[in-house]
Amino acid sequence: NRKEAEGRLAQALGGFTSEAGAHRLKGKAGRRWDAIAAIEKGVAIRVTPELRSESVACLSLVDVRRAERWRGEAEGLCASAMSPDYTKNAQAQVDGSIELRSYPGLESVTTTPAQGQPVGNILKFSPDGRWLADGYGNPGQQDLTLILWEVKTGSLHMRLEGVHLQAFDFSPDSHVFSIGTRSSLQSWNLESKSTVWNAKQDAEPYTVRFSPDGQSIAVSHSLGGVDLIEASNAKVRKSYVACDSSFGIAWDPKSRWLAI
Repeated sequence: NRKEAEGRLAQALGGFTSEAGAHRLKGKAGRRWDAIAAIEKGVAIRVTPELRSESVACLSLVDVRRAERWRGEAEGLCASAMSPDYTKNAQAQVDGSIELRSYPGLESVTTTPAQGQPVGNILKFSPDGRWLADGYGNPGQQDLTLILWEVKTGSLHMRLEGVHLQAFDFSPDSHVFSIGTRSSLQSWNLESKSTVWNAKQDAEPYTVRFSPDGQSIAVSHSLGGVDLIEASNAKVRKSYVACDSSFGIAWDPKSRWLAI
């Protein structure tokens, strides 16, 4: 009868409301989207104040969800990187070869030769997408072999030895790059393959990051602290000494703030 039907309807709506609340409170990635999916099932039947409240609560959630899942074509896949314009994907294998694929579609474009070592801490496209930098080294190895590939042709452009950990970064205009060795910080011109400057360091550089405006470089060191140096001449602008050695350095888009 009508009363029983209304009861079943209310029970179903209550179930969708409870499901949405449970997803919202679970504290895991995808909670917002899972909660919204439950709400959509409910409002397809009837819009209730409870479902409306759950919907509003979901709007305040910061969340992520998996957009795509890619399967490596070989068991030896050890690293992956996307070009800045999201048109190419680089997949590094344990033998050091790197397959460049188009995106979307992941069609193979070219494959670089194997290097006999896997890619370590460095696998990065230049901001203009023209170059791909790879740091090769066995697990636990701190001094890497850096190779710069030309993305369009897959040809080797430069090779440098002794790059320390992840002390590498491209400038925002992709004209130069900086590296850290155990005893120095260096800036190189990509086109001429020549050094712009070479600055001695008292401690081993860990991480190198250009500011988005290209004016500064942040450098963390093995003994702790982060130096801000001028990208044009390696002059130290400021030193932050009240921090331990850090691998994670990030600039805000306007180059005003630095997260360590």
